[in-house]
Amino acid sequence: MNLPKKDFKIKIAPFTFDVKYVDELKTPAGTKANGHIHMIKQEIRLAKDLTKERTEATLLHEVLHGLIHNTGLRPKFKENLTEEELVRRLGFALYGFIEDNKELFK
Repeated sequence: MNLPKKDFKIKIAPFTFDVKYVDELKTPAGTKANGHIHMIKQEIRLAKDLTKERTEATLLHEVLHGLIHNTGLRPKFKENLTEEELVRRLGFALYGFIEDNKELFK
């Protein structure tokens, strides 16, 4: 991936999210976190002290949360969602994310 060194924007489904590098990030329980997505604020925060690989993996982790939320899959986890259905929905959503953010994948 080709992530900018400074804060940047990405699209997840039809929404534009601000991606911000922050000095310290905590979970609600108070432990250290690598990243966090806030759906209402349309913001992803990534810890500054991560390696390149960990930063990329954390961004994709948070993007998957966004894709699950925006594709309506979250309530489906309580139902009998097949692996094929999950992969089909996330596959299309992930393809859309890559198409909408080509500069990250050059």
